[in-house]
Amino acid sequence: MTDPAPPGAAAPAEAEVEFQRGLACDTGAGQPRAPAAAARWYHAAATRGHAVAALPLGLLHDAGDGVA
Repeated sequence: MTDPAPPGAAAPAEAEVEFQRGLACDTGAGQPRAPAAAARWYHAAATRGHAVAALPLGLLHDAGDGVA
């Protein structure tokens, strides 16, 4: 019997997907630009440990773009 995966084992892959969704919302790739949705996706990715997601999230906060 194998050991079960530790909690959060899939987090890096999920974090990358969340970051990419945030990037699409932020840039408007294939859809209207949605900074509030981008901030939510970036935050989710950063919470999972995606360090790169913290930068665009910070930039959105600094600009007050899509965040309240």
